[in-house]
Amino acid sequence: MKQSKLIAARYRLDTKIGAPYGSQIWNARTIDDNRIVTVKLIKKEARSNHVEKLFRFQRDAEILKTSPHPGIQRLLDFGEHEGDYFIASEKMTGMSLDDLLRESDTLPLKKFFPIGIALAESLAHAHDHKVWHGGIRPENVILVPSGNGEQTLLTDFQHDLLWELSAAPHDTMLCLFAYRAPEQSGVLRRPVDGRSDLYSLGILLYHLLTGRPPYEHADVYSLMHLHIASHPEQVRSVRPDIPEALERLVLKLLSKEPGDRYPSAALLAKDLHNVAEHGENKEKTAAVARGAAYPDISTGHVRFAGRSREKSALLAAYQKAVDHNGSVVILRGEAGIGKTRLVETVHEEIRRHGSILVHADYKEIEHPLPYSGIFRPLNRFFHFMDLFAADTRASLEERIKSTIGDLGALFTPHLPRLAEIAPPSSPVPSLAGEQEKIRFDEVLLNLLGELAAHFPALILFIDNIQWADTDTLLFLKKVSRGRQLGNLLFLLTERPGRDAVSAEKTRLLEELETGDLLVMELGPLSPIDVRQMVSFMLGDSSDDILSLGDIVFQKTAGNALFVKEFVSMLLRDELIAYDGGWKIAFDRIHLLPLTDNVAMLLLKLIADLPDTDNEILSAASVIGKEFDFTSLAGCFNEFSPDDIFRAVERAQTDNILLTDGNHILFSHDTVHQYFYTRIPDATRAASHEKAARYFEKQAGTADH
Repeated sequence: MKQSKLIAARYRLDTKIGAPYGSQIWNARTIDDNRIVTVKLIKKEARSNHVEKLFRFQRDAEILKTSPHPGIQRLLDFGEHEGDYFIASEKMTGMSLDDLLRESDTLPLKKFFPIGIALAESLAHAHDHKVWHGGIRPENVILVPSGNGEQTLLTDFQHDLLWELSAAPHDTMLCLFAYRAPEQSGVLRRPVDGRSDLYSLGILLYHLLTGRPPYEHADVYSLMHLHIASHPEQVRSVRPDIPEALERLVLKLLSKEPGDRYPSAALLAKDLHNVAEHGENKEKTAAVARGAAYPDISTGHVRFAGRSREKSALLAAYQKAVDHNGSVVILRGEAGIGKTRLVETVHEEIRRHGSILVHADYKEIEHPLPYSGIFRPLNRFFHFMDLFAADTRASLEERIKSTIGDLGALFTPHLPRLAEIAPPSSPVPSLAGEQEKIRFDEVLLNLLGELAAHFPALILFIDNIQWADTDTLLFLKKVSRGRQLGNLLFLLTERPGRDAVSAEKTRLLEELETGDLLVMELGPLSPIDVRQMVSFMLGDSSDDILSLGDIVFQKTAGNALFVKEFVSMLLRDELIAYDGGWKIAFDRIHLLPLTDNVAMLLLKLIADLPDTDNEILSAASVIGKEFDFTSLAGCFNEFSPDDIFRAVERAQTDNILLTDGNHILFSHDTVHQYFYTRIPDATRAASHEKAARYFEKQAGTADH
């Protein structure tokens, strides 16, 4: 008889009970006490090797182990065995919601409400501990028979972090993205937090009520587009027997803007209890999914406020591109003033029209390869192209072949996907001198134009062009001088002041700005904008909140980062507090220092950081005002990934660092400079050399 497999000397596999993408799920027994458990193996060929994701999973798993909840499946163990990840969990016997939905299209309300309330309460517990689920789907909910009927269990918290999904089968991706929030698509640059879970729960509740998810499509990219751009059919048009308040509740969860969803799972559970108890009593359920509520602003993402003039100008430039009159636009402003956030907000609108935005950014310390500002977005485009419907992808590939032919070989070192789409049949003949570069630029522009022609518009968003490579700047200079760009739009951001930029790049930037382009200067927010931002942050637009907004403007001079930090400080110090309504200590707030000292308030928080955190953040300051986890760990491997993860997490909690989901940003120049000046003069040059070596080594990977 074949010996059953032993995992990590702690679990003996017994019976395989499932094999979803890249994994196996087993009934197993513990070696020490012969207890039955569930073991999931994530195979090495499908596992993610992203260090930050692994540490986030381990951190969240440890929190849930030490803070259990009856509605959450207990995770017992996690580790690595022969290259595979393994996750051991409490064995639960029951039916998944996925199985239940196969038996019955919709649920009666008497069964629906206990499930919905239990899931909301489980999420409330996890979110209180800053743990997100990240993958709520029918198969991750188990109904376990109990003495009182059924217990609803939420399983697989953050399991999606452990998979490398780029190679997942098409059907697996469709299943995942059917329940993912717009900000989880990878298309929008937004943080994923508890409100993303609430969106996924809204999709699930909609499915339970109507018999289908609100958005369905045969290809992944179109499905992502529906989540970003479309609105679901009204629940009561499919299921007229449900209360109006319940429809309102579900549709609020499905809001595109995270700030328009429920601010907390606890409030959602309260409203579900209300509707379950009072049903069609419109008077008693009138407040469900309506009115102000105390929001959680600790996520670092605040609903976009103000900038109406600049937003209109960007949308006008976009519309010109749709009308085959593309252009180049530069947004100039200080770090943290809101350049990238403005582009993201416009992106959300243009994405609804079917246009595509692809993004590249530069870091101060790196030495990018030639044309990386163009090739990085193109590589992202080809990544998204793999998610298109088969007929759309085939049509695009044919257009690419007919446009560039054998000349595609010019780009295949930078665009490896191009070699698969249009493999050259003969070598490209060399040209003399400047003619080689002219041909390269012309073919590249033709390729961009052909890709753009397939959509209403194609937008290349290039962040921090003051640190761009010379060839990218020369290319942008060329396209900004009387070229017909069709439905191509180049959006560039730049920080003012070029003291740290080479003389050659300074000259190129100055020449670029003399072309046929639009330069927009982003200054501080206006008093009206700050009022709106404070109103969004606090979920209230009463007269007292608007008056508070006026004071905040006076104290912060309209700097968006300062506004957020100032209001966060007021909350921390209980100068504003929520108790059925906002209580505001106006007299004490008036006495607080002005804008130049707001950053000093952050420095007081910094003083309380552990020494290791200070050292890690000082190392991060060498990379620049913004960085990412992987780069920080790669540049300075004297710090363990675990220490880096925890230092960054603590700093984000105190708003010393901010994040957009992909990048980490020092919250203010003063804070960045503080950490940078902590580095001893004797070791500063060596720190810069470490970072430079890392980015030079990574340059080929980043540009291919």
